[in-house]
Amino acid sequence: MAVPLRIYLAGPANELEYRKEIQENYGTVYDYGYVYEFIDPIALTPPLVGITLEDVLNGRVVLDLSQKISIVENDKTLILSCKALIAHVEKFTCGTCMEIFFAYENHIPVYLISSISSIRSDVWIGVHTHKITNSIDDCMVEIMKDFNIDVNFDIDGNE
Repeated sequence: MAVPLRIYLAGPANELEYRKEIQENYGTVYDYGYVYEFIDPIALTPPLVGITLEDVLNGRVVLDLSQKISIVENDKTLILSCKALIAHVEKFTCGTCMEIFFAYENHIPVYLISSISSIRSDVWIGVHTHKITNSIDDCMVEIMKDFNIDVNFDIDGNE
């Protein structure tokens, strides 16, 4: 079996559907032995005592600087452990832009998924991404090509 290709899943913290979809559709072992290992920082960020993600997203809790640093440093470590980063961006967020920039600066290819033309044509996004696609499926095809994964197999591993 091939070594798993580790891919960091960037995007707004509340963008849970994209994370779920990509892991369900591509996070499996195929008949020909290849597996993707998706690194979801939302699932892997160490919990902060007494604070939930919902508390932070809904503004019920404001993190202090040391908590913010802990989250960012953990995310950076996770990004550096990956061979690629996928960013699903339908609305700009500072955190996602920083993840994209950090990956780019560390020579980790960034694959952007967005259906929004203003995001797809953004100058900074264009410079700091390797490929821009409209869908998860198109993104995964580009990753398969770039990492020489046999694209003649469908999602179930059939030719």
